[in-house]
Amino acid sequence: MLELLFNTFDNNRRVSIGAITLDATIREQHQFSNTVTENPLEDGSIVTDHVFSNPYLLLIEGEITDSPVQFFSGLQGISERRIEAFEQLVSLRDGKDLLTVVTGYKVYNDVVITNLTFPRDQTTGKRLQFSAEFMQVRKYSPHQR
Repeated sequence: MLELLFNTFDNNRRVSIGAITLDATIREQHQFSNTVTENPLEDGSIVTDHVFSNPYLLLIEGEITDSPVQFFSGLQGISERRIEAFEQLVSLRDGKDLLTVVTGYKVYNDVVITNLTFPRDQTTGKRLQFSAEFMQVRKYSPHQR
């Protein structure tokens, strides 16, 4: 629980989206699924004869603040990090570039942002809360098997 909240892990990785490092990770959701093909036969039965892997999906809910607390280095200077992070996240989504996302479990390469949400209300204060959904991009290569 604390490793997610304070964004620190045993492997010294911090959750990041591209070059954006999160101050706190509220939730990560990793989804890996397969699809099984179904082919109906004349007798009414169904043959399931093939399985293929779907692109993986990732959801990160996180926060970025104007003045993150860094352990052993005190409080950093006040800035508008939340506004800069907002602009960078929107730019990453608009750019449709392939990204690398680091989580507590896995480093995901070649993903794009498919959905980006920024909830804001009277309790938000000077922090950027967001939810980002990612999908793996797999390009065809004739040499790939």
